[in-house]
Amino acid sequence: MQTPLAEKVKGESEVALPPAYSPGPRMKQSNSSFSRRSLVKSGLLAALAFTALHVGVAEGGQAPIFAPLDNVVTSPDAEFVLPMSVSDSDTALDELDYSARTMHTSLVRSIVFAIDGTNVQARLRFFERAVGTDQVKITVSDGETSVSQSFNLTVLERERLVFLQKPSDQTSREDEPLWLLLDIDSDGIPMEDLTFFGAGADSNLVKSVEFSPFGTKVLTKVTPVPNASGGTRISLSASDGQMVARTSFNLTIIPVPDFPVLKVISVEGQSYLRVESSDRGETYVLERTADFKVWERGPTVTLDGSSADVLLTESRPFSFWQARSD
Repeated sequence: MQTPLAEKVKGESEVALPPAYSPGPRMKQSNSSFSRRSLVKSGLLAALAFTALHVGVAEGGQAPIFAPLDNVVTSPDAEFVLPMSVSDSDTALDELDYSARTMHTSLVRSIVFAIDGTNVQARLRFFERAVGTDQVKITVSDGETSVSQSFNLTVLERERLVFLQKPSDQTSREDEPLWLLLDIDSDGIPMEDLTFFGAGADSNLVKSVEFSPFGTKVLTKVTPVPNASGGTRISLSASDGQMVARTSFNLTIIPVPDFPVLKVISVEGQSYLRVESSDRGETYVLERTADFKVWERGPTVTLDGSSADVLLTESRPFSFWQARSD
């Protein structure tokens, strides 16, 4: 007989796991088991994705809908956040009962359930330095009917891949790539066997993130979107196929005025000097010379759009013009 469900609590409640259970067609349990409800309303954490192994639905009315879960591979001494897809047409998610059981008792110390709106999480906590495999069954019940999902859990001895260096926040100039040389501990795995991934939180600022292994380091190149400036967060990760190491840093891209383009055009017999630039609102001083030694200051022009025209009131042969920021 299962132990009674725990009272509903606010905040985070840690649930001690029961002794082993024995899964089967009728979901029989071993000589000792548990079932406890722990409801938590809190912010969400990022997590991995998961595969269905076992579903059990008790007799009764309409059961809650509980999507399958994937197998989990993780490292000890850390909380693992497992997202759960749960819905019920009659009962609010924070009014449902959530319980968990494991086959063994030496790996998972506790499981905490967290509900935030339509998001449900199971937070797995492990005994210190515990490693091995287990099978975990999670049950969701509305008090009359229930549905269960199971998944295989593997806790490795340690996360084999770690970024030894967390990049500090970086600043770069518009249209210039940012280069970073990062130290990585791959635990003997050849760097060429690792898979790297990087992205900016704002795709309007970051065009690409590329990696080049270099000994025990990896050279990282962050290429901005042309003519873009502002701030964003860059996320980096590396994987050996089993474990993933992640890090991130803030990047600020400083705007740089573009060089203007000068053209002499003719409109209805009049000669104009056209100034073109992507920096709208920029003010330029026009200067001309005949020998590139002495420059004569000319008119000042402000770009209301992408270009502005200045009437050339006098004609001088072999005059060369330049524009500089005022």
